[in-house]
Amino acid sequence: MINLNPQRKKLRLQGYDYALSGGYFVTVCANQHGNAFGVVDGGEVVLNEIGKMVRDCWLETPNHYPNVILDEFIVMPDHFHGILFITEPNVGERHASPVKHSRVIDTHSHPGENEKKRATHASPLQDGKIEKPISLGVIIGSFKSAVTRKNNLMRKTPGKKLWQRGYHDRIIRNEAELNQIRHYVINNAIKQEQLEIFNQI
Repeated sequence: MINLNPQRKKLRLQGYDYALSGGYFVTVCANQHGNAFGVVDGGEVVLNEIGKMVRDCWLETPNHYPNVILDEFIVMPDHFHGILFITEPNVGERHASPVKHSRVIDTHSHPGENEKKRATHASPLQDGKIEKPISLGVIIGSFKSAVTRKNNLMRKTPGKKLWQRGYHDRIIRNEAELNQIRHYVINNAIKQEQLEIFNQI
């Protein structure tokens, strides 16, 4: 079972290099619990304006970090789940471990969007310098900042905090675990709605 307990003290795996190539399951929580990003209706998430910003900023991630490949994700009313792969920054063909043929998967996008969002090849050189691997923390921090900046600009609320501090991550160690997490993400809205109905009984 995937442990998403927000009270856990150690959010990072001690001694692990978060710039290594591989797969990660990430959870980011909204600052205030409630329907910050939308509502669950009929087992589907209906996103509000902020929720759509979260979705769009996440899909833009490979444009800013070419060695990142996105997989399943979902924007929930008060949190975000996403699977991503960090590939080697200096390889020609982008094969993300443990999946041989990775691609952007967005179950909430319009047909054809996935192909447009497919990550580009990473270049080993930039301005004559060897590119350094980008860590998971930098990627998630950039994503959170982008959403906060756009939200505060739209609502004219400079400095307002949108996210909880930090994030939760899980290293995906094999394909079986990846499929389990994918299943969890895809069915997250249905499970939450069932839990809410159960709590009302």
